[in-house]
Amino acid sequence: MNKRLVIPVVSVFIGMRLCRIAFVFLAVSILGSAVSWAHPLPRPPSVQAMHPDRFATVVSVIRPSVLAIGAYDVRNKPSIMYFGTGFVVGDGNTIATNAHVIEALRQAKMVDHLRVFAPGQPHREARRARLIDEDRDHDLALLRFKGPPLPSLDLLWQGTAAQGQSVGILGYPMGMKLGVIPATHKGVIAATVPAVLPLPKGSMLSPKLAKALKKPYFLYQLDMTIYPGHSGSPVFDVSSGRVLGVINKTLATKTREHMVTNPSGIAYAVEAKWVYRLLIRNNIILPPSDSSGASSPPSQINGSGD
Repeated sequence: MNKRLVIPVVSVFIGMRLCRIAFVFLAVSILGSAVSWAHPLPRPPSVQAMHPDRFATVVSVIRPSVLAIGAYDVRNKPSIMYFGTGFVVGDGNTIATNAHVIEALRQAKMVDHLRVFAPGQPHREARRARLIDEDRDHDLALLRFKGPPLPSLDLLWQGTAAQGQSVGILGYPMGMKLGVIPATHKGVIAATVPAVLPLPKGSMLSPKLAKALKKPYFLYQLDMTIYPGHSGSPVFDVSSGRVLGVINKTLATKTREHMVTNPSGIAYAVEAKWVYRLLIRNNIILPPSDSSGASSPPSQINGSGD
């Protein structure tokens, strides 16, 4: 055969083979795209999904139990007023807050129109509430609200939180001005401090200071920023959600910082054990009982809203 004829024939043969291979690859690619479009492969989980933020999880769990404390009267303009924050404890129909929040209601002559507002619910669905008891010494109050119970938050009912422990708060800063949307903040327990400092010689002693000196107690000093409306907010452990204390700036200004001319801006909280004792005093929970003398958590008395 003529060598000049062999070379073109071989070239044509190789070209046809290459075209056929290219066509096969193109067909496989198109088929693969169609299959993946019809049945997309699962994507690997994001880092957040694989390792969810513990603090965010805790906040989402306790959020339904943190309520805004206010009042509703259709004759007023505005008809809704906001005074502070509270959180569900005990039997699920009881709320702990600050006594000075209730005092603000009294000053506004709105105690008879007391309401609690749940996050994400319309104002018209606010629940009626009433005052059960107050602990003026520790500026605490218990309210009872109507309707189905809500999840109750766990309290640190004995012992003291550690210095440097990471904590969060959840509450309603600025009240109705920013909407009934609970905001969370994170910080640490900077110190556990006496509620009242020793007085200089010759200082005037008010009845409140005299009582606090006679029955001394401690406050948590917090390394975080708080705002008006945070009064009554729970201070909780970032890992477990257990309530360690109750935000209270007003009490500290009347006791610990009574000699300070200008407010320091330091955030304080009352220990949660005083809420626990108030619950026992009102038979909402039973005191711990253990014949061996070991500590055991208090029992709740079942109840429903009235």
